[in-house]
Amino acid sequence: MKSWKKNKNRSGSISVEHTHSLSPRDQALKNGSLIDVSSLAAEAEITFPVAMTAAASRTTGCSENPMNSDVTMDRIWSVVYMLQLALKYNRGPSATPFPVYIRKGKEIKKFNLKAVISKDILYTQVITIMLPNEKIPY
Repeated sequence: MKSWKKNKNRSGSISVEHTHSLSPRDQALKNGSLIDVSSLAAEAEITFPVAMTAAASRTTGCSENPMNSDVTMDRIWSVVYMLQLALKYNRGPSATPFPVYIRKGKEIKKFNLKAVISKDILYTQVITIMLPNEKIPY
């Protein structure tokens, strides 16, 4: 997002400076409340930017630094793959619920997530994966 900032210097003259500020989604990605998983989503043929909330990431066992291990990558891939199936077969509202099954130790656990399709500040469609009771963090 572009903004303008007025500065008054010591001599009393006013200068106008062009500044760039981050969109709310970019700020959430920067501060860690959203985790970008777009690269794996692209492998699943999801063309929109995709991010996962930190709470959904912790709950499903995906670390906050998603590219740090094979186990984490497998868990994120499971989430993204199930998202792709849910989007493919759901023609309903912008919030799409979907289950994910993830192995934790010797057992397989089911997690319920939802994907919210919204538009960012540039009116580009984006997808946010979150827990069912969460709201978009921006």
